[in-house]
Amino acid sequence: MVDEKKGFETWKEVVVDFLSQRENRKVVDLLSKKDSKKSDSDEKQAVLIQLKSALSSDDCVDQELMNVVINQKNSSKNKISPIVFFKSKYEELISLSNSETIKKVAEAYNTKLNEIKNFHTPNVWLDYYSRKASGVSFATHVAKITHSSIQASSFLVSYDENNKKLLTTDTISKPIIDDAIDDAALTPIASFLKLEIGGERLGDLFLRGYTEPLTTFTENKEQVESWRAGFSEVFLSKNVLSHTLLKQIYFPVDENKETYHLLNNITSSSLAHELFLELTKKVEITKKYSHEEIVCHPNTSKLSLTATPKAHINVSPLHSKRDGKIYLLSNQPPTWENQKKPPIYKKSLFDERFFDQNIKEDIDYLRNFLLRFERIDLSIKNPERLKWINRWLSNIIDEFLFFSGSIQSLPSGWSAADDIKLKPAHQYLLDPYRKDDTFQSTRNATDWQSVICEDFAYWLNRRLLGKDKQFTPQSQHSRMWISLLEQPLREHSEMLDMELKFQTEVEA
Repeated sequence: MVDEKKGFETWKEVVVDFLSQRENRKVVDLLSKKDSKKSDSDEKQAVLIQLKSALSSDDCVDQELMNVVINQKNSSKNKISPIVFFKSKYEELISLSNSETIKKVAEAYNTKLNEIKNFHTPNVWLDYYSRKASGVSFATHVAKITHSSIQASSFLVSYDENNKKLLTTDTISKPIIDDAIDDAALTPIASFLKLEIGGERLGDLFLRGYTEPLTTFTENKEQVESWRAGFSEVFLSKNVLSHTLLKQIYFPVDENKETYHLLNNITSSSLAHELFLELTKKVEITKKYSHEEIVCHPNTSKLSLTATPKAHINVSPLHSKRDGKIYLLSNQPPTWENQKKPPIYKKSLFDERFFDQNIKEDIDYLRNFLLRFERIDLSIKNPERLKWINRWLSNIIDEFLFFSGSIQSLPSGWSAADDIKLKPAHQYLLDPYRKDDTFQSTRNATDWQSVICEDFAYWLNRRLLGKDKQFTPQSQHSRMWISLLEQPLREHSEMLDMELKFQTEVEA
């Protein structure tokens, strides 16, 4: 796609800029891209790495100055274009020595530089890639995602607004189209055909028979038509081919076995990329209010498909952006939760085995810890021991308050039942929004929080007692459990009172 900031008005400017950018990237790679399989002195290694190797072994070279040049960074503060930066570094390095080795590296560099420049002249580049365009196609379903060695057909599925029942490519009104390529070396063809001016893509013009974008590069009409026809092969229908590595299953659906139902379809790269973009959104968390909606996607996982660097580059551009991975969303059935019911027929909310499973581990840890010490003062004398007790109690209290909140969210007024058995103090905690003036005034005048704390301590001691009854609760234990619940319960109550006051003011 064209950089609109450059304000190109003609196709000649667009194409020349495209080729110039590609040429610059090739030169940057020639200068700096390290080949881990080659030695630093190998003639096929990056030029700057070769120069460093040669200069390091030259006694006549100022090694300190060489290291300064080598370690130069293209900092973000004064950043320049990579091509200018690396060419400047190259010029500084070759000026440090006149040895035959340096001259040989420079000569080889100039030869390769000329080859790159010649190849990226419009006529040469268009001739070369127009003959290879049949190895590229635009697709929503790329066969190579399953295996990079697959030589099978990829598909471009158009949007059908009537098919909205399933999560498929049709679900996306404007899917991002991927490029299916036979070889990574053909990637420039797809990029070239996606160049555009004013929303008009170059490839679409070729498909409609237009040759004007190419006529500025030659007066030979036959050559222009040859280029257009060659690049247009990207859009032509090809023989539909499957492959053993696709592991597709075709099931016949008529007696003559002429119509088949495909049981295992090709993975949709476009759909995978929509999920990828959604799941990798980064939200900047600031103290200021933001209109951005923060969405969490739990239980996601990644499936590595042709995930090695060379493999995913050879599959498609979109697959390369995903590092060869596809996000998977959980398709587990929802966890069944029993519907919460108000504890009308219980004398105490602690009669409910409401959070046993969630806190069983914390209670077991706390019990085992307390059994090591004969007296409570010994178990809390050490600050480190006290920290563990506080941690386990905090988890138990958090779960207790969470359970209380789930009952408080039920429709208010359930505690007004004539046959209710629940303690009044427990009613005040669990049904705080009950619209009853007598109930609310009694609730405000009663120290029901103390009753809750005492009942909590009694319940916890019974849980710590265990089936073997080895633990013997002491009065110090009860006091400690009460003191640890008092503060969080008070804060919880204050929050309820504020909410109740707000509701009253709104209704008034």
